[in-house]
Amino acid sequence: MTTAAGAGPAGTPPPMQSSKRASASAFPEEVGRLVANAGERVSRHTVAGVPHKEIAEFASERDTDLIVMGQDGKTGVNNRLFDSVTDKEIRTTTVPVLAVPEGDGPCRVEQVLLPTGDRLTDDEAISHAATVATALEARVHVVGVVDTAREAGPFNAGGVTSGFIERLKREARPVVDATIERLLGLGVETDVEGAVVHGLAHDALDEYVAARGIDIVIASGYGESKVVRRVLGDVTEHLLQTTSVPVLVT
Repeated sequence: MTTAAGAGPAGTPPPMQSSKRASASAFPEEVGRLVANAGERVSRHTVAGVPHKEIAEFASERDTDLIVMGQDGKTGVNNRLFDSVTDKEIRTTTVPVLAVPEGDGPCRVEQVLLPTGDRLTDDEAISHAATVATALEARVHVVGVVDTAREAGPFNAGGVTSGFIERLKREARPVVDATIERLLGLGVETDVEGAVVHGLAHDALDEYVAARGIDIVIASGYGESKVVRRVLGDVTEHLLQTTSVPVLVT
């Protein structure tokens, strides 16, 4: 379990810093009890400093496989404030981050969404989807997205024809099929299905999540940031802001 507490700013009275440290220490203790009750081993740590930097350093030093963080701060029904510690962590660390929205209880994972774009989903996202599917016996939905607004460009103002949309969906299907083949090649034996949706990309995926009862989205964090700083794809960033289910950014 990885957690970090920010120290008080310069000039903060010692009693206030002590109060913040006590508050920060309470969280790992509470989570530790939950994990221990589930029969898993847990170690508890509290560190001081800039939260996202301390968490990234902690994870790197301990060869951490996954960082799990809350995603809150809604400013509307479906619009989360995206200048959060979780956002900064996703953009800073090279470790996969699972962003979990506020919820009322345990999350059961039976349906996994693995989005694809106009290129193959990266190996790490596919590998994580295969691991989750196998460990939890979950169905994987490989969904290609045809962003009609982007594809149509200036012609989108007057609407696009159904024939144009169908052509784009046919062109997107090979990427979906190739991703499914890679999942099966990793030994996934649970159900895997493919689909291609169209519309504004993140809206189309949000609708798919709601309609198919998706429990978790596994999305790529594209960019050379894998070495220095993760640069999110537009769709992944919007999903983190809007979707109501956990998103694992690889």
